[in-house]
Amino acid sequence: MVIAKAQRHRLSIRTPWVRGSIGVVLVLGSIAGVMVAVSGTRELQSVLVANSALAPGTELRDADVTVVEVPLDAVFEAYVGPQDLEGTFFLSAPIPPGDMIPRSALSPMSLTDSSVVSIQLSVGRPEWLQPGATAAFWVQPPSGENSFGEPFVLTPTVLVLAVSTDDGFAADATTSQIDLLVSRRALPGVLHAIANDFHISLTPADAPAP
Repeated sequence: MVIAKAQRHRLSIRTPWVRGSIGVVLVLGSIAGVMVAVSGTRELQSVLVANSALAPGTELRDADVTVVEVPLDAVFEAYVGPQDLEGTFFLSAPIPPGDMIPRSALSPMSLTDSSVVSIQLSVGRPEWLQPGATAAFWVQPPSGENSFGEPFVLTPTVLVLAVSTDDGFAADATTSQIDLLVSRRALPGVLHAIANDFHISLTPADAPAP
């Protein structure tokens, strides 16, 4: 141990450039660390914040929102950004002033021109079938006992408002009750399909036939 200390002592006396080199390395390392930290803080994304209280059914306009920069993080992926407003969208839920706007609160349909319809599907609960999802409404008319005709899209856009399953020991976990927002134009056909025991399927918007 004494020899090691002596060797280090002689090195520090006879080779002062070592100390300078180490200092330069430490300074450069510090600068690099600061640059990495600063560059990390520059990774931002834009989200929309409500300028005032927005009621359900409101058509979302540029004047209703402010663009705010937030850190690039997965937690903000659930909120609307400026790039999401290509087209006309309405709110399906109230938004308090100053709140970010969730993607699930956006609807391509106006609440004032739509009605809520409840259906039951024996498909369990696929991962995509969540409130706020947009779906195509497929039907198959009965063609005989326990048989159905070819499926077709009755309406290409319905909005999923709620999904629930029965609880309890005897509950059927594969059956879900789904509340849908249906345009009034498509409402007669949807009600006809339900009343006449058509086989009904939902798929994500633009998905292939079930």
